[in-house]
Amino acid sequence: MNGILRVKNVTQVFESGSGPRRDRVTVLKDIDFEVREGEFVSIIGPSGCGKSTLLKIIAGLITPTEGSVEVPSAAAPGSLPIGFVFQESVLLPWKTALGNALFPFEVMGKDTKAREPGVRDLFRLAGLSGFENYYPKQLSGGMRQRVSIVRSLSYDPALLLMDEPFGAIDAITRDSLNDILLDMWRETKKTILFVTHDIAEAVYLSDRVIVLGTKPGRIIEIAMVDLDRPRNEDTKLDPRFYGLVKKLRERLK
Repeated sequence: MNGILRVKNVTQVFESGSGPRRDRVTVLKDIDFEVREGEFVSIIGPSGCGKSTLLKIIAGLITPTEGSVEVPSAAAPGSLPIGFVFQESVLLPWKTALGNALFPFEVMGKDTKAREPGVRDLFRLAGLSGFENYYPKQLSGGMRQRVSIVRSLSYDPALLLMDEPFGAIDAITRDSLNDILLDMWRETKKTILFVTHDIAEAVYLSDRVIVLGTKPGRIIEIAMVDLDRPRNEDTKLDPRFYGLVKKLRERLK
């Protein structure tokens, strides 16, 4: 597989105050890794270690203090190189689920009708067929987040960034969403960088897990996940699954 994302020695320092009282906080220090095309990579670490900041740097929302990020260029006219799924679904309440998923094309001035068949196919992959004309208030939290994922995939990004997308969802629904996400990843063959606090979730989903320490945020390990695909409930009974979860939990201590 070819490298699609390269993070080179990224350091992020935030400053507050002014003059002699100016404070400098190093949030990330010398972050260096590569993600290969089609790979599913998770980032875990304690609160405050800079996981979300790192995603924002990769997305171009923050310019790093030091280092650089090489991201893919747009794969085709009308597409964008990066999709971003936030912790909240951030859907427009006055638009239907389908309208929300097609909204990026409105922003780009593209013909939404021409894109509708492909977006409806993503609704099928997300288990949302029949809910295209529902408004966000009519959908559960898990369904709203699936619409958010569909929206981020609708314009065929080369790289999908996901910032704790299931963090606010109950455990049972979360397990179901993990399986749906894996199905969508397998069908679309997207490259995914996924931030989570849940170690077991990271192991279940990923090809590799990047472990960040804190003060400052830095890579302390990149663990390979040697588990067969496709993943299912039997995966969680595999001694290798429990062994890696335990290892990473101890590493984070």
